[in-house]
Amino acid sequence: RRKKNTAMHNTTMKFDSINHQGALISNDATFSIQAAPLHTNEKSAPFKISLTVQENTIMHPHSHMIILAPDVGKSESDDNEHPQPAAAVVRLNLIIRANNLFEERCRVVIDLTNQIQKLIGDNANTQDLQHDVDVTIIGNGNVFSAMSNVQCQTSIGDYNVFGAASQLHFHRVRNGCNFAPNVRYSLDASGDDDEGKLGLDHQVVFRLCCSNQGNVNDAGDEYKGICLRDHLDGAARNKEDVLAYIATMAGIMKKHHKLME
Repeated sequence: RRKKNTAMHNTTMKFDSINHQGALISNDATFSIQAAPLHTNEKSAPFKISLTVQENTIMHPHSHMIILAPDVGKSESDDNEHPQPAAAVVRLNLIIRANNLFEERCRVVIDLTNQIQKLIGDNANTQDLQHDVDVTIIGNGNVFSAMSNVQCQTSIGDYNVFGAASQLHFHRVRNGCNFAPNVRYSLDASGDDDEGKLGLDHQVVFRLCCSNQGNVNDAGDEYKGICLRDHLDGAARNKEDVLAYIATMAGIMKKHHKLME
């Protein structure tokens, strides 16, 4: 039985298509597009989103891939008596590249609200009524460990490892980073922080516990003791481990899990 493209109940928009030839995706993995409200009275221009998941990417049961996109709603001026001229439609093909691993109950959110609005604006004055744009949202060989929660406002690069139960929020992650299990870390692109704008690259992010008073995850203390250090040749080192892990998991997925057709 073919799995529906959008399985999450709070989805307000649908993928135009999902191409996953060569990927190993559990029938219980979910893809969804969630509408993000715009900070303006204007409605978003039309757009469509398709998704391509490249070869050897593995999605375990109950892993979640979520795209945030502008809310395409009606403005107060819309009515049937005053039809608007046909607007250009931007067609985005979002790409998850090869050899990624999404483990059980991970939640990966890519916020494309601003990017889509910019693409719509860039194409607003052209004569063509359709614009096809390829956008890589996740590169090659990333591991989203079990119960990790990763939110990114632009894209994730190659060969990053997001530890189990980590809670992470970024503008961008580049290549070769390792995030420890259970770590909570946030880095946005506000102010003059070049690292926030460019994205973390070849870093290890972990937490030191400097207190003898109970659980290190006590409320209000989640972001204390966070440390970063360079991860020399991180992408190359992670690549070797990730590809070996993917090869092992591929056999398990094929043998023990019902896969999306």
